[in-house]
Amino acid sequence: MISNKDTWYELFNQPNRESFREFIQTHTGEQNNLDFKKEWIEKGKLAKIVLSIGNSGGGMIVFGVEEKGGQFEYVGLSSLKNKSDAFDSIKNLIPDLLNPELQLHDLQFEGSEYEKLAGKLFQVLIIKDHPEVIPYIAKRDGDGICEGDIFTRRGTECVKANATEIEKIINRRIESQYSSSVVLDLREHLEQLQCLYASINKNITRDIDSLSKQLDALTRMEGRNPCYPSEGFDQFIKRIIDVKKKRIVEVLGL
Repeated sequence: MISNKDTWYELFNQPNRESFREFIQTHTGEQNNLDFKKEWIEKGKLAKIVLSIGNSGGGMIVFGVEEKGGQFEYVGLSSLKNKSDAFDSIKNLIPDLLNPELQLHDLQFEGSEYEKLAGKLFQVLIIKDHPEVIPYIAKRDGDGICEGDIFTRRGTECVKANATEIEKIINRRIESQYSSSVVLDLREHLEQLQCLYASINKNITRDIDSLSKQLDALTRMEGRNPCYPSEGFDQFIKRIIDVKKKRIVEVLGL
């Protein structure tokens, strides 16, 4: 017999009509990694749910399903929300690293052998789990959400994480081994960039003496030391500067 866990996993990884139909026949209601909404909700409330699920191991929000006294009615949506509109509405409230982890899937049942779904529209918002970049922290104020808030799922509720829950979130990140890397703040990156710039001459000075030495070297036809690096010092510093600049752009989220 197919379990609720199996059908949840199938819908999460392959959201389509078949996996959705199987899922609704086995699910037992909302849980840590699952939320149902009758219709699309205000952006602040949506951002809060997305943040909480993202910090709790990932999951799904199913739009078009209404809960009434513990029972679930598959009412469907009046229309499908445009993906760009859905994501644009909350992108200023959630961290940039969370945006790529969101996937919105449309499910249209023009006809279905399962009567509850016939002629109805649903959408499933997938929030992937990436523990190496949690906690996801609210960027701005919104409806029921404030800048700097860290949300988590507590049962079927989206709540501000307490000290114990924040510790659990951070431990998940540490276990991913991402946090074992040295994380530099912007000031440190800029200081290192300044040091690199100071290690290379801005201008090239060519005087008679240096030209004379070059001609002398050519005359003597000195052999090149095979152990000497093929990349000159200035070329190396330039390459490292380019890499450092890219890293600073990543830190700024540009």
